[in-house]
Amino acid sequence: MPTTMASWTVAKQGVAGVAVELYADTNSDGVYTPGVDTVVSNTTTIAGGWYTFTGLLPADYVVVLPGTNFVAGGVLEGYRSSSDINTSANANNNIDSDDNGIEDASGVTVNYVASNIISLNGGDEPNTTTETGDSNWSVDFGVYKLVLGNQVWEDLDLDGMKDASEPAVSGVVVNLVEPGSGNVISTTTTDANGLYPEFPSHDQSLTVDSMT
Repeated sequence: MPTTMASWTVAKQGVAGVAVELYADTNSDGVYTPGVDTVVSNTTTIAGGWYTFTGLLPADYVVVLPGTNFVAGGVLEGYRSSSDINTSANANNNIDSDDNGIEDASGVTVNYVASNIISLNGGDEPNTTTETGDSNWSVDFGVYKLVLGNQVWEDLDLDGMKDASEPAVSGVVVNLVEPGSGNVISTTTTDANGLYPEFPSHDQSLTVDSMT
């Protein structure tokens, strides 16, 4: 029977502790359909970012990274799915270490990341490792994190660069803002050195609110 296994890659390093779910493509539409597709199994990535589902029957499946991975305190908090449009949509291409994840998000909230279907067929899988049996180890996911930061200073010569003689500004309220809605996602204040913690960011902007 076919066996599928793949690696989860972030910053070229595998991530342990990521929840991974396997679904049958119940409605045969080629994509993950929440509430319709039937869960087959679930697992968690091990050291190196590897996950495996074994003993599978020939069928069409989708692999899903649930949104719980991306919430505050989750192993992938602040990360988003990579966007390799040339290969992401085709989980059936048997190309190892390409990103097969398609992100579903509401604003800055990641609902889930899912592959499109991978069709497992007995005797027809690439067997790209020394694992015994018919296996496909090419359903991979990549993520990235953008950050904004991290200092406010008085630009005395208006050149946009911080010179050694230019003072840092403390007590500045800095907001991370969602464009369009204007919703403040996170806020902080600069310290004595004008520094503030880096914000995880995806299509957001910074505003300086006030000085104390």
